[in-house]
Amino acid sequence: MLVFRELKDILNRTIGWERELNDLLDVAAVGLKRPESQALVASLKERQEEILGVLTGIDVEDFGPAEWIKFSGDLKRERLIPKKRINRSSAPEEIIDYVREYEEALRDFYTRVADIITAQSQRDLFRSLAQLKSHQIERLVSL
Repeated sequence: MLVFRELKDILNRTIGWERELNDLLDVAAVGLKRPESQALVASLKERQEEILGVLTGIDVEDFGPAEWIKFSGDLKRERLIPKKRINRSSAPEEIIDYVREYEEALRDFYTRVADIITAQSQRDLFRSLAQLKSHQIERLVSL
């Protein structure tokens, strides 16, 4: 069970997960052999850095007073982050699938938080983050 006392706690955790995805893309950009895989990762990395910029730019004070928030979903880091790994011979499809699963897990997390949070402005924030992830997933599927 994840228990958060403040909005800042939730954002810090999700920024950490988003940074892990960013780090994964960094490693993939250096380690992949196929030119088409390298181009794909470069594109994904650019978008991920934009998403990180949005998240790190959020001022929690803009979303009202901190409230006690309880998130009791069965969500541990091991369940959020897909266990597959990208290796040097990974095909672009494997990269897309791995990142898509990661993005879907983050979208689902944002949606669950939006469903239980009480302040409307905070609920709207997490709904918009879920929507951002949905757009990223659509982009991955179109690739």
